[in-house]
Amino acid sequence: MFIKLRVFLLHTFSFLLMGSLLFAQTQQVLTLQPDSKVGKDAYIHEYMPDRNFGNDSKLPASAWTYDGTPGILRGLIAFNLTVIPPDAVISEATLSLYHSTDRANPLHSTLSGPNTTFIQRIVSPWQENTVTWDNQPKVTSQHQVVLPVSSRANQDYLSIAVTKLVQEMFRNPKANYGFMIRLQTESYYRALMFSSSDNIDPALHPRLTIHYTLPAIPQVVQVSTPQPKDKISRQAITAKPAKVPMATIVHDTVYIDRVRVDTVFVNRLRVDTVYTRPSVQEVDFSPLTNYAFTNLVLLLDVSGSMNSPQKLPLLKQSVKRLLPLLRPEDKVTIVVYSGKAKVMLQAVAGSETAKINQVIDQLQSDGSTDANAGLTLAYKVAGKSYIRGGNNRIILATDGSFSVHPEVHTLIEQKSREEIFLSVFDFSRNNNQSGTPAPMLQTLAEKGRGNCVLILPDNSDLKLVKEIKAKPIR
Repeated sequence: MFIKLRVFLLHTFSFLLMGSLLFAQTQQVLTLQPDSKVGKDAYIHEYMPDRNFGNDSKLPASAWTYDGTPGILRGLIAFNLTVIPPDAVISEATLSLYHSTDRANPLHSTLSGPNTTFIQRIVSPWQENTVTWDNQPKVTSQHQVVLPVSSRANQDYLSIAVTKLVQEMFRNPKANYGFMIRLQTESYYRALMFSSSDNIDPALHPRLTIHYTLPAIPQVVQVSTPQPKDKISRQAITAKPAKVPMATIVHDTVYIDRVRVDTVFVNRLRVDTVYTRPSVQEVDFSPLTNYAFTNLVLLLDVSGSMNSPQKLPLLKQSVKRLLPLLRPEDKVTIVVYSGKAKVMLQAVAGSETAKINQVIDQLQSDGSTDANAGLTLAYKVAGKSYIRGGNNRIILATDGSFSVHPEVHTLIEQKSREEIFLSVFDFSRNNNQSGTPAPMLQTLAEKGRGNCVLILPDNSDLKLVKEIKAKPIR
């Protein structure tokens, strides 16, 4: 009786485990940031009610006077959602709007009062090259989103939560007419001025990021079950399983350290990725053929405390060994900070090794630390060189903790949702007896959805290569 009960429980567990694998869902992220050729946006102008503004570089929500006459401006924008599979389930959608660079009207304004703004769903058709104030589309206030008053004249509004609006558009594709952006109070001398898809800087185009899941297709799997006549010894059933290293769950993936050995697929859907601990020599310098293009921003602490053979010089050496792997489509940017932050190397192709090496050779440690300015600048340049669908990653290399401003914490979390990730290389070995990265640096990496590692002379190459190979092509 005891044996039959144990066999029944074992089979029940195996079927439950198999079911969880077969019916697992896959999380997908889609980023839409169209240019002027495929983007659909325009604005309408009350003062010029029959004029079309479908090719303008700005996307305003404003009220102003024109030759003494009040006029209201409203922005319209739509994204093509047909690229999402029809059986997808949207879990999150965020819209990022960037400040205008229009010479005539570049800035947000609260001259006469708050410039609080609505984002509303459009419910009737409109065309980019024909829409005017007189024929403007209708909107609904259902699930409308409120943009708060701007805090500075060139503020970007990043990761605006528009999930319910996008879900409604996706449920009825034939009625997906996009968003209208309009002031809550349309009294003149107040404005929010954003860039449209016609702006010459592609990094400033409106960006919609959508998270969705696809249902797995069930598979019929044959599982051999022992017949009643099969003999199973009590010893075999009650034997204790061998001990295995404890694994941690990171972003729904199972890791034991972080070097990929094998991936299990069911019906071409990734179910699980297993990692094992590498030896010091296991540095994979194989080509990047099966990995996404990388937008790498090296954010380097060059304060005086980094002037040690096992700190900045060690990192410089590892970066140089990495360069032969990089492809022309990869991008490398170098930002440094000590007393102040500055860009030492604007984004260049990964194949420009001579130019990258020249900048690396010039790096020297000196001065104090301003990591907040460095992080802010690094995210700014990472956004400008953003690779759609690529491995967009900032690597912060430092040897100590620092106080992080609240707005920088917010920036890191916002950008991680836009798939610009932050990893931290901690060089504080000499003053770190725990053998693990500083807790404050680990928190930064968690918020940035990246990795935090303590760098030693025997692992610097390995950790850097793993960051470049963080996004395999599936």
